[in-house]
Amino acid sequence: MLFNDSLLKGYFPNKWKFSSVKPVFKKGARSNVENYRPIAKLPTIAKFFESLVNKKLSKLIERYIVHQQHGFRRGKSTVTNLSEFTTYALKGISAGFQVDVLYTDFAKAFDRVNHKILFAKLRNYNIPENLIAWLKSYLSNRRQFVRYGNSDSTEFTVNSGVPQGSHIGPTLFLLFINDLATHLGDDVYISLFADDVKIAKIINSTLDAASLQSAINKLKEWCDTNELHLNLSKCEVLTLSHKRNNVSTNYNFGNHTFEHVNQHKDLGVLIDQKLKFNEHIEAITSKATAALGFLKRFCFDLRDHQTLKVLFYTLVQSQLEYCSVVWMPYYDIYKRKIESILRQFTMYALREYPNQSNGYRITPYKERLSLLRMQSLERRRINTSIRFMYDIIYNNIHSPFLKSEVSFNDNRRNLRHTQLLKLKNHHINYSQSSPLNQMCKYSNIVSDLFLHPISRTKFKNILNRLDDDIFD
Repeated sequence: MLFNDSLLKGYFPNKWKFSSVKPVFKKGARSNVENYRPIAKLPTIAKFFESLVNKKLSKLIERYIVHQQHGFRRGKSTVTNLSEFTTYALKGISAGFQVDVLYTDFAKAFDRVNHKILFAKLRNYNIPENLIAWLKSYLSNRRQFVRYGNSDSTEFTVNSGVPQGSHIGPTLFLLFINDLATHLGDDVYISLFADDVKIAKIINSTLDAASLQSAINKLKEWCDTNELHLNLSKCEVLTLSHKRNNVSTNYNFGNHTFEHVNQHKDLGVLIDQKLKFNEHIEAITSKATAALGFLKRFCFDLRDHQTLKVLFYTLVQSQLEYCSVVWMPYYDIYKRKIESILRQFTMYALREYPNQSNGYRITPYKERLSLLRMQSLERRRINTSIRFMYDIIYNNIHSPFLKSEVSFNDNRRNLRHTQLLKLKNHHINYSQSSPLNQMCKYSNIVSDLFLHPISRTKFKNILNRLDDDIFD
């Protein structure tokens, strides 16, 4: 009754707008307040209420959100964002061109949303007036205080932005930034994950570079109009290419010239100039090795295999598998480097070490995995890539771009000498090591699973039961 009355009157109770803010460290120097993200700790009943409203609002506006937006959307994720971008870039590189990409960083984007501009945009999405009135009440006159440790700041009123830590805040931000992609036009590739925006262009001449600069000029227009500005010191340009001689261009944002870099961490994945991900693999194996060392030191007396596995999955394996379909290693040297970390863990969990007493012999790796009921990291990556292809084909992942890159073989009945899936626009270099091609390659090995629709759970269970040897 309370919720219905609130929606009917378009009024959000003031007591539900009062919240504490917890600063969460992002990166950089901990002594710099700019390196913290303010997360609002909202009243439980208010958060529950807004989650119900957000479900309805998300359904109302889903058809209006541009396909380039991957943040806070069902069927989209950092994996789809990066998969689409790397596929686009690899096509350009394999055709002999370079790809210039501008990585942008908005300064305190969620906190600086102008409410007046936001509500002007909401009316373009056919949202009912009573809901707009309720959202106005929800955002206006919010009161907060900062809590850090045992200390509280004085109370202050928030006159802009959407609450970080709320359910409805991200949805409102998607609506606010939604017209950016259309404003930049179709001459460039644009991809968004909430406020993380990258703009790319396949460069074959100075005319292509001029087209990218034109899009950057439009970006500046949008920022000025919407009063949402870039943190220019964190914006970078990366040139992806296998060529020796590239088209060298400086890109400007007003009077500011963007810095050119050799690599950039894009949504947690390190992108290098040749898009080979070697440096990313070096980085994650280094972090995972340190995490495994921590686990070994602090769990020395712990002998329960299940508990050790949970700790390994959480602290170590998660670092080695994030977005693995994007950077899947092609060369054995990197596969072995990643696998060596699980090899070390299996010896530690079973307390098996080569020494003089056992003749420097230990149980073979495959047997250790069987004893611990674990799969090799390579097999897990293969399974993940096949499931990702399944989700693309059966629309569990909403990515028309990736789906358009893959086609079924017309002669599906005779697959003995042909492949079920094939890539369009085949290029020799592109077809060998690209993540999308590896997905197709492994999916073709289990092509029978794709011929008849089955549930995702059944697909996953059947896939896990297959022997490792079929993928060798």
